[in-house]
Amino acid sequence: MVKVLKGVILKCDSTVKQVIYKLNERKQIIIEDLDDTHLFINEKELEEVKIEVEKLLEENTYKTDLPPPSDK
Repeated sequence: MVKVLKGVILKCDSTVKQVIYKLNERKQIIIEDLDDTHLFINEKELEEVKIEVEKLLEENTYKTDLPPPSDK
């Protein structure tokens, strides 16, 4: 019997790939690891992946309390 899954190809760097692997431990997200920068993931989980990667980027972004530079 043939099993068909709908998925998307995701291009990412190794850091994002590790985040997705961590998510995959909780929920089946990765269908196939294609190479160093591409994953074939479950289409239904794409939004969750985007949200989790955004959270990670927010947590690891350097922020200052300085006002933006003026254009004078």
